[in-house]
Amino acid sequence: MTKKREEDYGNYILSNKESILKRKRKIIVMKRTMIILVLLCTILVTLGLTLPEFNLGEVTVSGNEIVSTETVLTSAAIEPDINIFKINTSKIEKILMKNEYIESATVKRLLPKKLSIEIKERKIAFSAQGTDGIYAIDENGRVLGVKETIEMPQVLSIEGIPAEKLIVGEFIKDEDGSRIDGAKDIHKYLSDNGYFEQFPQMRLEVNNFVDYKLYVENAYIKLGSSENMNDKLAKAFSILTTPQFLGMKGYVDVSFKGNPVVFKEE
Repeated sequence: MTKKREEDYGNYILSNKESILKRKRKIIVMKRTMIILVLLCTILVTLGLTLPEFNLGEVTVSGNEIVSTETVLTSAAIEPDINIFKINTSKIEKILMKNEYIESATVKRLLPKKLSIEIKERKIAFSAQGTDGIYAIDENGRVLGVKETIEMPQVLSIEGIPAEKLIVGEFIKDEDGSRIDGAKDIHKYLSDNGYFEQFPQMRLEVNNFVDYKLYVENAYIKLGSSENMNDKLAKAFSILTTPQFLGMKGYVDVSFKGNPVVFKEE
C-alpha cells in the first residue's frame, strides 16, 4: 500500500514538475522582496532619525483664543531642533488637554520639519465673581479657571452662586446633584435669538438654582424655576422688545402659568 502511494506521488511530481518549479521560484522571489523591503525600511527609518533635514524647525498653533500660544508651547515642552519623528504627539495631546480651557488637542507632523498643534477650546458662557477673581464657566457649568477680567461677547454674568461651589475643574451643582440646567437654557436662548448683541449688559441672578432672574438693561425678568424656560423667555422678550416697553424700568413676571405680569415704573 505504501509502495503504491510513493509511486503515485512520484508520478504526480513528474507530471507537475513545471508548476512546482514555478511555485518555488515565486516563493524565493517573495522572500527576496521581503528582505529588500525590510532593508529599505530600516535604511529609511535610520535616515529619518538622523538626517538634519528632519529636525524640527517650526511649530504652529491654531484654534486658540483663550489660551495663549505661549502657554500652549510651554505646556507642550517640545525640545528645539529635535528630530520630528522622535516627538511623541499623543503625549503632547494628553498634556495639553489637562488645561481646563482646552477641550481637545491634535498634534500633527508636517514633513519634513514642521509640527502643527490644533486646539479646540471650551467656550466661556458664564462668569461669576469670586473672592480671588472672576471665574470662567462653560456652557455645561464646568468652572474653567479664574481671570482678572472677562471681556468676551456672549458671556453672561451670574450672581448668587456660593463661593464654595466655584471649584476649578468641577461642575457647579445644586443640592440634588443636577447642574445649572436653567442657566444653560437661558444662555442658549439668548445666543440663538441674538439678544447678546441687542442687550450687551445682561446679567443673571440665581437663587439656589430654582429661582432665576434675568436683568435686561433697566428691567428684569422673573423666571422662577428652570421649567419651561424657553417659553418663559419668549413671552418676556416679546414684551421687552416692543416699542412700548423697550428700555423700560420695571419687571416682567413669567414665573407662573398664565399671562405675564408687567410692572413699569413711571
